[in-house]
Amino acid sequence: MKLKYYLIILFLLLIPMLVMVYSVHAKNLGAKAEKTIGLNYYYGRNGFKRNYSKAVYWFRKAAEGGNANAQFVLARFYYLGQGVKQNYPKAIYWLKKSAAKGNINAQLDLGHIYYYGHVVKQNYPEAAYWFNKAAA
Repeated sequence: MKLKYYLIILFLLLIPMLVMVYSVHAKNLGAKAEKTIGLNYYYGRNGFKRNYSKAVYWFRKAAEGGNANAQFVLARFYYLGQGVKQNYPKAIYWLKKSAAKGNINAQLDLGHIYYYGHVVKQNYPEAAYWFNKAAA
C-alpha cells in the first residue's frame, strides 16, 4: 500500500517537470511544429483541450517564424476576435505578410477586403492587385 502512495507522489512531482521540459522543447521545434501545436489547441485534438488563447500563442510563434499558413490563420484570429481581442489592423498586417509569401487564401481575403471596403477604405486597384496575385 505504501508503494502505491509513493508512486502517486512521485508521479505528481514529475508532472510539472515533464510539462516544463515539453514546453522548453516545443518552443525550439520550429514554425511547422508550432503551427501543429496551435491546430491541436484550436480543434482540441490529440490530447489537447480546446483553448483558443493557447492556439493563438502557438500560431503567433509560427507566424513570427515565417510560416505563411500560420500568418494567415493568425490574421483570421485577429479579424474574427477569436482567442484575442478583435484587431483589424493586426489582421491586415498578418494577411499581407502571408499574401507576400504566396498564400492564395490571404491574397483572396485581401482582395475581398479592399473590394468591399471592409475595415479599410474601398480600393478597387488594390483589390485587383490581390485578386491577380491569387490568380497567377
